Amino acid sequence: MAWLAATVAAAFVAFVALAYSLRWHWTGFPAVPAVSAEIQERPAKTVWDWLQLLGIPVALAALAFLLNSAQSRRDQQREDQRASQARVLATDAERESTLGTYLARMSDLTLDRGLLHSKPRADVREVARTATLTAVRRLDGARKGLVVRFLAEARLITRHEGGTDGLLRVASADLTRADLRAAKLSGVDLSDGNFRAANLSDADLVQADLNNASLIGADLSYADLAAADLTNAKLDRADLTGADFLGTDLTSAELRMAHLREAHLGNSNLSWANLMEADLSGAHLILARLTNATLTGADLSRADLSHADLSHAEVSEADLRGASLDGANLTGANLLGADLRGARGVILKGSRGKPAHMP
Repeated sequence: MAWLAATVAAAFVAFVALAYSLRWHWTGFPAVPAVSAEIQERPAKTVWDWLQLLGIPVALAALAFLLNSAQSRRDQQREDQRASQARVLATDAERESTLGTYLARMSDLTLDRGLLHSKPRADVREVARTATLTAVRRLDGARKGLVVRFLAEARLITRHEGGTDGLLRVASADLTRADLRAAKLSGVDLSDGNFRAANLSDADLVQADLNNASLIGADLSYADLAAADLTNAKLDRADLTGADFLGTDLTSAELRMAHLREAHLGNSNLSWANLMEADLSGAHLILARLTNATLTGADLSRADLSHADLSHAEVSEADLRGASLDGANLTGANLLGADLRGARGVILKGSRGKPAHMP
């Protein structure tokens, strides 16, 4: 459209120029000399004449063009919005259908095929695992939470008592490598659950019970684990970057080589926890309880340990460069070989071992 308008304008300008140069009087553009008393001289068109002649039509055309463009944009926006809403509704309906089909399938496997009391490596367990992993990949966070709640309430992801022998059975289903991103699991009992290498990033696990759960190598980055129970949990090599552990109980948890960069561990309980070679750089550990914790070789650079309790903790060979230790309790802590360069508020009275570098 733009090129057509430019072409028409250029043709019109060329026509006017020819009319003036070749004195085409019939066009009405150039001046016409008087030839008789009846036919008087007519001057050539002036700029003002042109403005009067073309101004109003051009303005009206421009206004019409702008109004049409605005209407077209509004129509397109409404169409895009309708299409977007239709896609959202279709996706939501598809997810709801997936959830319904999955729950029906698992109910059948549990009630009719004995999933709950099946033996390890039984076919029914493989079917259940495949169905679960497939379903959660297609669901949103809220429905992923419903799937896990269903499995937890059906005692399919926790160990349970066996039959007449009374032996403790391995969980009938596990969530190893499951896609549980943004899952809504606040307050759910997931104790003893197997979540090895699962993706739980951005998940809501506030006040969840993960006592003795296996989360080795799991992705829990930016997950909300405030006030959760992670006592005795296995979190070795887990990605906990930016996760929220405010007031969380991590007593005796295994966190060897875990990634806790910028994690929020204020007022958390890490007593007896194993954080050997863990990355806690920039972590917030204000008022955290780290009594008897193992932090050998851990990276605590730039960490905020203000008023933290590190009494009798093993902090040998740890990197504490630039860390804040204002009001921290280091009584009985082993700081042998620790790097304290740039650390603030360090009071070594009552600690053990000689640091490799002093503040």
